[in-house]
Amino acid sequence: MNPIADYQCGFKAMNSKRFRKIAHHIKNDNWFFDTELLLLAERKRMRIKQIDVHWTDDGDSRFNLGYGMIEFTPSLMRVRLSFWKESLRNILNEYF
Repeated sequence: MNPIADYQCGFKAMNSKRFRKIAHHIKNDNWFFDTELLLLAERKRMRIKQIDVHWTDDGDSRFNLGYGMIEFTPSLMRVRLSFWKESLRNILNEYF
């Protein structure tokens, strides 16, 4: 497992060939996008490296925690459910 301290903070960079392998699985186009990207990359056992950067918070942020949690919770549940279904399919295919 990759030691990612914060799925939301910072920016992400990725090899375009690897991105194309998982891009069609990404369903969220809002702020959960980068979390979903990292979860999918982990699931596909892609190597992830976290590089610390100096970050300055934007005092004019428009993020709303209440709305964020309303979006985040079902999005995370959707991703986890899809992983569970994939695992179950793999197990059934192995035995049947």
